Amino acid sequence: MGGVLFIDEAYQLSIENSDNDFGKQAIETLITELENNRDKFIVIFAGYSEDMERFMNANEGLKSRVPYTIEFPAYKAEDVVEIVLNMLRGQWRFNEDFLRMTVMNAYEQLPEADKSNGRWARNFTQKLLMQHKNYIVNEDVEPDNFDFITDKVIFGMGEE
Repeated sequence: MGGVLFIDEAYQLSIENSDNDFGKQAIETLITELENNRDKFIVIFAGYSEDMERFMNANEGLKSRVPYTIEFPAYKAEDVVEIVLNMLRGQWRFNEDFLRMTVMNAYEQLPEADKSNGRWARNFTQKLLMQHKNYIVNEDVEPDNFDFITDKVIFGMGEE
């Protein structure tokens, strides 16, 4: 009480035909608490728009107790590029223009269903760093250049 309960991927609580009815029990408990203690805490249900719509429609009691919906638009490719660059800046050196172009092209070519915004940016960055570290080992890079991600490594990310 007195805080915020954040439930990510909340729609998983209402998956139909589940062997485990814990989600249904959790929703019923939340409805009771949302009614009886509505002025003592905040609940944020988060998830993908279509899944959350099904979640909210699965229980009328829940829907009537959650008065606000905020939908965040998907990031544009430019936004995803900035996330990747910000994750690398300060610790790594690289050709920013080439990386920008590579990330932009890779993200724009994804099917809509695969565009997971920040998660994609994080996964791309982690894979880039893994490829970079493999490059360091395989190419006998001088220690002074361990922090420099080459165009060759970046180019390899665009080919996948």
